[in-house]
Order: sequence, then structure tokens, then C-alpha cells
Amino acid sequence: MIYSAASRMSGEGDIDISLKLSEVLDEIGVNDEMVKKRRYMSSQSEVMMTIPVENKGKCYIFDSTAEGTTTLGLESNCHILWCKTAYNVIQDKNDWKENVKNLQMLQNEVPPGYCHLQIMGRNIEMYESLIRLENRELLKYDKGVSHRIYPDDPMKEHFGPEIPAPQKADSSKVETTFFYMCESWPKTARDWKKEQNQAHWPTTEMKEYCETTGCFVIPEASKGSENEEYEWRISTPLAERYLMRTLNIIQIRCYVLMKMILKSYLNPPGKTYISKYMCKTVLFHCIEEAKTDFWQEDNLLSCLLYCFEKLSHFISSEHCPHFILENNLMSGLLSSKERTRLLPRLKNLVNSTTLLHILLKIPIDNLGKRLQLKRSKENVGIKNILSKAQTEQEISGQLLLNFVSQLYTLHQDLLKKVELPFLFQYLSRFLCHSINSAGSAIQQTVANQMAAFLCTTTGSAIASANISANKFISKEAMFWYSGGMNSDALSSRLKFASATYCAGDIISTRSILRDIDTRYSQVNQMCVCHGGHMGQKWPINFKEDEIEIPNFAGACVSFLQYERNCVPREMVYEMFRSSKEEKSQRGNMYKWMDWAVVDPLYYMYFLQYKVYGHLNQHGEQIRSLVNFLYLVHCIPYPGHRDTALNLLGQCMEMEDQDVDAFCCYLKSLDVQDSNNVAKWHICRLLSKLVGQKVRAINGCGVSLIAAGPTISQEIEEIENPSQRKTQIKVLTKLFEYKKQKKSN
Repeated sequence: MIYSAASRMSGEGDIDISLKLSEVLDEIGVNDEMVKKRRYMSSQSEVMMTIPVENKGKCYIFDSTAEGTTTLGLESNCHILWCKTAYNVIQDKNDWKENVKNLQMLQNEVPPGYCHLQIMGRNIEMYESLIRLENRELLKYDKGVSHRIYPDDPMKEHFGPEIPAPQKADSSKVETTFFYMCESWPKTARDWKKEQNQAHWPTTEMKEYCETTGCFVIPEASKGSENEEYEWRISTPLAERYLMRTLNIIQIRCYVLMKMILKSYLNPPGKTYISKYMCKTVLFHCIEEAKTDFWQEDNLLSCLLYCFEKLSHFISSEHCPHFILENNLMSGLLSSKERTRLLPRLKNLVNSTTLLHILLKIPIDNLGKRLQLKRSKENVGIKNILSKAQTEQEISGQLLLNFVSQLYTLHQDLLKKVELPFLFQYLSRFLCHSINSAGSAIQQTVANQMAAFLCTTTGSAIASANISANKFISKEAMFWYSGGMNSDALSSRLKFASATYCAGDIISTRSILRDIDTRYSQVNQMCVCHGGHMGQKWPINFKEDEIEIPNFAGACVSFLQYERNCVPREMVYEMFRSSKEEKSQRGNMYKWMDWAVVDPLYYMYFLQYKVYGHLNQHGEQIRSLVNFLYLVHCIPYPGHRDTALNLLGQCMEMEDQDVDAFCCYLKSLDVQDSNNVAKWHICRLLSKLVGQKVRAINGCGVSLIAAGPTISQEIEEIENPSQRKTQIKVLTKLFEYKKQKKSN
């Protein structure tokens, strides 16, 4: 049945509103370019999470970013599904396979869209958990418990659902669920392929492709079920994802508007009466029933009215059919009280006048204000509202931020959970994917990025052994270093510079540091050590095939225990920051505290200070120290400021500025009061002062650390770069004078 909204044409006023509404959606990033970009980055995240566990499972991301149907203001949740490939789920006994765990879907004694999984075969002890019911063994699950991908693998602590998920730059959540894959199309969907539709969507070819995607069985029982432990939901997300990617931009805009109205008008705060999935189902039914030429830009308002008319019908009739499966999405969903509360609101959404009034009040992405501005025909901007170019840049930057954060987290997670011998195993896997011509372009790109980080760690591990044995870096280590040089803009080069310094090649170290110094002004630093990510916003636009992480991103510089000979003595202390008691109290997420980890710019200036000291270039050495001091006070990167202050304190000790050093260690403890080697530095410094019977006061009587924040703040407030350089020179002169005064 085609409802009235789909059959009528828009009036002149509705056409004007539709065009303006479409313009607004284009400006907030609901356009072909941004949709394509969101889908591309989501596909990269899927591949990134799958490669490390490809022989045990596969990852799928199903969220609004993967669909390309979100905006900056919608803050959609991320749903990750982990496929356990150890099981062969079948619907027909003829699909039974040898030497694998076979599970048969039983759909007779459960509500439509659900099933039981019967264990087939004799070796039932191979299965994780089961329940015996009427002479049958059914697979069960623990409700609310994440099941690992590695139930009986010696490396089972690695990955599974706890593999780094896409990091979200907004307040949205990441939800993880495991499932089993059935390669055959569900029986309850076989009639769907035969159905004819007036609009010729989906086409026969589309349905045939959908049939090849199979189905998922997910550990989720029907509402009110008494069999929660062993009732599984049948789902067709791959087919639905494919159908979403066949929609045109007007249909996508209509869906985005439905979600905005759902969030700001229909659903009360903190409650979900109507889900986004139901809106998507409504949209599918509407597209199937309406003619193709109905979905036009100048008819957007009528498209939206039609969808809400369909939704209102589903809710009032208490029947919302799943688009593919034989399943009622409204079953047990709403109480009569909730339905009575919703229907008057839905009535307002099937009238163009009241719908427009609701649209004008939507705060998400300032959609209401933007639309009002379009209608007023005033060519003026509104404060705090981004232009289209600014919005697209913000979206691109957020996508890159999330992707790079996930990449860094994955690398760190590998180093936490995989011993050195296994590191080579994973490196080989990534390298194979990066050169596999049979793989997709996305797969090759992601594998390349992941392999680069492991190449640097491998080179550093080999170099550490070389330096320990005979104080040089072998060709093998150099080979791996070169392979990882482009993992990012700073950390890989700094690790190489650190190794050459420890090997005694000071001239080469200086050259590397000078090269790094020319790069850092365009680099965005990021730290993922404390969970989530910490770094600047990245207003960077990009094309899908032009993502060059080495040009703009800088990860923390991390040295593991087996890299300790590539680290100056001052940094080695950081590997011993935690007492036994502190170690017992921290989780695996903080295993990096057994490493030496620091933000890249801090480490660059520290290495410069050390190198110029070896070369007796005291002017350059002082400039490096002043830059280090300025960075700590004026641009306190949130990742590892405690470590930076510990390094700065040791530099002050080398300058015989003991009070300044003491201040650094105290400030470090203010930043991080536990798991901090500053406690040891303070004890060591006090012991030195008492042992030498010296007065704990600087020769000039003025602490540079105490003066630093004031001077640095003045420098930060100067907009003119040349004046700022002059102030830094003044700070340098102050330091030189202070040092000279003390020596006199």
C-alpha cells in the first residue's frame, strides 16, 4: 500500500522549504563526499581490527559512520560485532563439515527471527558451554559477558573483543558483541527475494547479492523470553549495509532528519521508545513502495512526511515488519501508556506546518537556526555556526583523529600482550597483507601502516642487542628502522635518533634531530596511554586515497624493556617508576608504565640538549634547554608531562641548578602522584645535597623554574612570531647570565 504522502506532489512552499532544508544538510556534511569519506574510514577500522585475529575471527562495524548517515552533532554509538569463525553454523544437515564444530539453527520453538543452536557431533566437551534440553545439547551464553575469540588459544589474553575499538572523539559509546556466522541465507527471508515491488527497489540483482551475505546469530533473546541463556537472534546486517549503500543522497538526508527528530523530539531524554533501527526499517519500506522519482531534492519535506506517516501507522497497529526477515519489531516494545504518549507527537510529524515548526527547533548541528537563516534570506552568519568548508574540515579531522588513535592503540596493545618472538609473527602477517595483490586497496594501506610501527620496534630491539654487545647498530637493525621510518612524523625518527646517540654516533644524531625539528610545527601529537586519546583537534581535510599519517601525526615515543640500550640513562629510570604495590594495583591498560614513554617534542628537545652538550656547542645546548622549558610551561601536552618534568629536572642537575631540579620533580609529582620515578629522583638529589654539604640555593638566588611560567606566559600572549623569538632569546640570555653568575 502506498500512503497519501507519497502520492501527492509538494506545494510551492514545500518545494522552497525542501530545497533550503537540503542545502542545510549539505552544509552540515550530509553530502556525497562526506558520506563516502565516512564509509571509507569505517572500512579501514574494520580491516585494522581484523588482520591481527584473522585466523580466529573477523570484525564488523555497524554504526552511522559506516553507513555515512551521521553528523557532528548526532554522536552516534559505535556497534562492533566480532565473528567467531571456529564454528560452522548451518540450517540444513547437508551443510555439516568435518573437523569443525557444527551448530544447527533450530527455529521451530522460538519466536520469528530467533533460533536455538543445537550442538552436532559427539565431542560435546569441545564446546565452551551448553545446556541439555529434551535429549538435545544447545549452545548457551552468559548474558552480559563478552566472550573471547580465543577460548583455548595459548595467546588468549590477546585481542578478542578487547582489541582496540575505534576511538570516538565525541561523547558517544562503543558497544561490542560477538556472534556466529551462517553462510546460508536465513529460511525466514527466502520469501523476501520473491516479492515484487512497485518502485523496483531493491532490484532482483540487489536481492541476489544480499542472499550471498548469509546471516548472523547473535546472543540476544526475544523480549520477555524465558530462555535468555540459549535463545539467539537472527540478523542480516551485511545485507542491510549493502542496501543502505544503494540509497541516494536525498534518501540518506531523509534518514538523518528522522534520527534528529527522534533524538530531539520523539524520544524523551534518557529513554528510547523508538530506535534508529526502526527508522531505518521504515525508510526501507517507504523506498520500496514509493516511485523512484518521489525521492527528489525539491520533495524532501514530503519524503519526511511520508516516512513519519508510515512510522505512525506501524506504531498504532503495533506491527512493524522487519524489512527482510519474518519478524515484528514492535512485538513487546511499547506499553499502551507509552504508545498513547507517542501517537500525538507522531501526529504533529505528518503535517507539513507542524513538522516545519519542529524542524526549526532542532538544536543538533544548529539545524533549526540554519534553516531559519535560509528562510529569512539574510546574508549574515550566526555566531558559533561553522561554514560548509569548516564543517567538512572538522569531520575529516575527527575521522583522522579516530583512525590514528585506533592505529596507535592497536600498536600499543600488541606491545603490551605479545612477547618479542610473537612480535615477528605479527609483523610477518602485516607485511604479507601489505604486498598481497589479491587483497583490497584498503587492506594493503592499513597493513602498511601497522607494519611500519612494528618495523621500528623490531629495529630498536635488534639495535639494543647490538649496542649491548659492541656499541654499534647492525645493518639488520638499520633495515628495519628504514621500514618503519614513515610510521608517523616524529616517534619513529626519534627512536632512531635515540639509538644512534646511545651507539655513540653523535654527528648522525644531530643530523636526524635537525630533520625532525623542521617537521614538528605541522605535527599533531597524540597520546593513547591513558585510555581514549589525548591530542589536539585536527582540522585537516583529505581525500580517501591521500591519507599520509607520517605528514601530520606524532605518537608517544615508547621504549620497552628489551629496547633499554637504545635509551639514555635519564630515560631508563622511567622503566622503574612503579613499586611492587603500585604494580599490583594497576590494570593491564597501564602496562606501558613498565616502559619509558614520553611525548615526542619533549624528547626531541631533551636529545638536542644531550647531543649539543657532547659536541660542546653550549649556545645550542642552552637554546634547546630553554625551548624544553618553554614547552613544559606553555604547551603542557597532557600525555606524559610527568616524564618531561623528570627529564627537565635531570637537565637542571647537569647544569648544577639543584633547586630548579628539585622544583621539577615536585611539579612532576603534582602531575602524577603515583607510579612516578620523581620520588626516587628527589631522594637521590637530597642525598647528593646532604652528602656534599652544599646549600640548596642557586648561585643567582633566583629559580628559573619559578620565573619560567611568568616569562613563558608573556611569550605565549605575543602574536607576532618575531617578537616571540625575541622573548625566547631574552629567556636564553637570562639562563646564560644565571649560569655565569653561579660559576663566578
